[in-house]
Amino acid sequence: MELHSGNTDSTTLPNMDSKNQAEGTPSVVSQDSIHKLLDNAIKQGIQGHKNGYLELAEEVFDSILNMYPDHGQANHRMGLLKIDSGVTLDALPYLENAIISDPSIFQFWVSLSETLVQLGQFEEAIKIINLARESGLDGEEFTTLETKLNH
Repeated sequence: MELHSGNTDSTTLPNMDSKNQAEGTPSVVSQDSIHKLLDNAIKQGIQGHKNGYLELAEEVFDSILNMYPDHGQANHRMGLLKIDSGVTLDALPYLENAIISDPSIFQFWVSLSETLVQLGQFEEAIKIINLARESGLDGEEFTTLETKLNH
């Protein structure tokens, strides 16, 4: 498994203003409004997940990912949901995409590393930890995982 992407920028949303500007009409939905809607949707999905409404949470995250496949938080949360739904292997692409979308978020790396350990993919977990460290990210979670892996 290799994490690489030509685009390591944060999630970019389409310019919703361009069509309206071309038609000479004011924009109905601003970029800020879209970000707020996405944030609220993520929060609703997280709450559904926490409260055991896994199907509802999956629908929320899936809807976001259908519109914005590179949305880091939605990918991360969908990965965590897959783990809690008992399909841990299915979580990997989502967790990897979360890192590709925003490699600066430490928790994305931790979640992928922990999941690889759960799946017995120890060498891959070490590679991910090393990649994170090369990116300037490190923390106690990695030390704990490495201790488990060395015993």
